[in-house]
Amino acid sequence: MNNLNISASDYKRSSTLYDASGNVVPFAKKPEVQHKPIHLSPEALKKKQAFEKKEEELELFIKQHCQRLLVVRTDVKEHLKKYRESLYTSLSEIYSIYLDIEKSEHSDDFYASLRGYLYSKEIRIQSNSTDVSLVIRYVFGAVKPKIVNDYGNALLEAQLQEISAVDFYEWIKSSSISNASQLYKQREKLGESREALVNRARILILRMMDVYESKPIASFEMPAWSAERRVHQGSDMVFMVGRGVRRFDRESHLADIRICFFIPPGIDFEHLVINRMAKHIYNAVHHWERELLKVEESVWAGDLYNYLSDKEAEAAEKSHVKWQERMAAAMDLDRGM
Repeated sequence: MNNLNISASDYKRSSTLYDASGNVVPFAKKPEVQHKPIHLSPEALKKKQAFEKKEEELELFIKQHCQRLLVVRTDVKEHLKKYRESLYTSLSEIYSIYLDIEKSEHSDDFYASLRGYLYSKEIRIQSNSTDVSLVIRYVFGAVKPKIVNDYGNALLEAQLQEISAVDFYEWIKSSSISNASQLYKQREKLGESREALVNRARILILRMMDVYESKPIASFEMPAWSAERRVHQGSDMVFMVGRGVRRFDRESHLADIRICFFIPPGIDFEHLVINRMAKHIYNAVHHWERELLKVEESVWAGDLYNYLSDKEAEAAEKSHVKWQERMAAAMDLDRGM
């Protein structure tokens, strides 16, 4: 080792040494420094002992109070765990109710009433608040907007993933609210939010109607001035109420469709009907969009029409069963049962 060009600071900081030529020099153990024994006077020795006692007292104080804080910390963790479990349970119940609301024909009226109630109580909501955020705000009250947003996003993500009300608790427990909310936010960035899907579903419904207009199920004529009175303002859509009556005797295989009433013009009713049908397909909107590109429009429209008819038939059957149960319960009540 010749001509070592190493400073004291380099020696302290580096475990690899280099000579003047840049070659690595094997690390040498730092030599031990011999300290001269220090003798204290009796007074200084007392002070030293007092310092050591003070340090022992400080160490004991820290240890004791850390142990006390540890007990509180354990309780806090347990309470937070119970709170999360309680929150997941509450969100599960809200999700179940939300799905029932969504399936009901009264959903739009319900959300409108709920929005009005929140306004009347001066509970903070935004003009563009989603339906699910109204439900969250009603249940949790004056919480931060971020909480309302995260809880609502979690419910919407579960809905788009078609998580059942029964499975929601385990799903949100394993996924966590924040992760579920982030997943939904990613959907929004990609234009795949629930509202975006519903809007695309509305377009598909309107396209199906356009296709059927060229080959309608039935049609009849009336004076233009009379038809204008029955068309919804701002649209060309007409809603009618009729009855289907089977003929008798030799013509019993035929039925008459009798139009009894034209529903007066109103864009709200048009939105109600279109939105109701859109809710049947928004989860499968990608399928119906792909099918529209693959098959003839008339075939596509027929398939979509049949699908919507089946969905409405299922809803009608559930409604029928519900009304039967209500009537049976009312009769039992009247008999004192």
